[in-house]
Amino acid sequence: MRFRLNHSDGKYHVYSIACTGEVQEDLNKQGLDYWFVSDGTVFSSVDGTIVSVSDTDKIGLLKDYDVVEVYPSGLVSVFYEDTSGDAVFCVSDKCNSNCIMCPTGEETRRTGEICSASRLIELARHIPSDIEHITITGGEPFMMCEDIFPFLTYLRSRFLNTEFLFLTNGRALSIPEYCERLKSSVPNNICFGIPVHASSGKLHDRITQSKGSFEQTQDGVYNLLQMKMKVEIRIVVNKLNGDDMLRTAQLIADSYHDIDHVCIMAMEMTGNAYKNREAVWLPYKQAFQKIKQPVDLLMSNGIDVRLYNFPLCTVDPAYWTLCKKSITPYKIRYSESCTKCRMKEDCGGVFGSTFKFEEQELEPIL
Repeated sequence: MRFRLNHSDGKYHVYSIACTGEVQEDLNKQGLDYWFVSDGTVFSSVDGTIVSVSDTDKIGLLKDYDVVEVYPSGLVSVFYEDTSGDAVFCVSDKCNSNCIMCPTGEETRRTGEICSASRLIELARHIPSDIEHITITGGEPFMMCEDIFPFLTYLRSRFLNTEFLFLTNGRALSIPEYCERLKSSVPNNICFGIPVHASSGKLHDRITQSKGSFEQTQDGVYNLLQMKMKVEIRIVVNKLNGDDMLRTAQLIADSYHDIDHVCIMAMEMTGNAYKNREAVWLPYKQAFQKIKQPVDLLMSNGIDVRLYNFPLCTVDPAYWTLCKKSITPYKIRYSESCTKCRMKEDCGGVFGSTFKFEEQELEPIL
């Protein structure tokens, strides 16, 4: 959710939200800057003044312990909603790969923002320490370079019982020094999500458009497993790697048997994926047929498998239990035919950006 201040001081700020006196008192004890919201009016804890906003209706949607960012332009963005139990730190727009089917565009990955550790730590200070789950993502988080480590150290000290997912292409973890720094700074309950796009360097590097990325990613996975870190392998199935999926599953079963699980993902058609749609787009029903045998192979080797972004009507019923509601709620779309589907409540729907590619394939399960 976003809205604007009517007047901005031209600086970046982070505020927690208090809607009750009890929460207001708690935030005062923690020494956090906050907005007190009462009857559609916002009061700042910093100077006690009324905060004038452009959309008062959205103010009524803010809840206790939510966290908002205020940008120098006056734009206000809700960073954390306390009712979700989940926070996402997108620490960098930049990436050292340029995956052909990535939902982010090449320009963003080349010129995007990299957050500072101080800004990320300030955001983390405002999140309740009993939060259930935190995701660290990008771009590529290791584009922060050395700044990633004080941020991780702070997370480790504050969130003792939180589950963490760290999404990375794993290439930086081929550097032994980075692994040593990581070992001493990461939170204890963390899982690293790393993409393996193919069974060979030739195809993997074609998909990442980054020479040598396959070998670096392999080394990164091996290093994490040697450190007894939890790892999930992620595979985005597309036209380029669809026929290689069985070989990729065999590679995982042979070489990464100690991983925690495998996530096989249908595409989100924005950014590079949309730009390269002729080369990468694979309808979801076809994509499922490409992964059916690889899924069976992985599970027969004792490896847990999860299917992300697949509507249930594109997957054989025997595999429905593997499908997860993985799409961020504001991105989800359903077709008109979905209204009469008996499985709609259990289905994760389709990306809004992908809807026009998939609409004709969606069929109600009666």
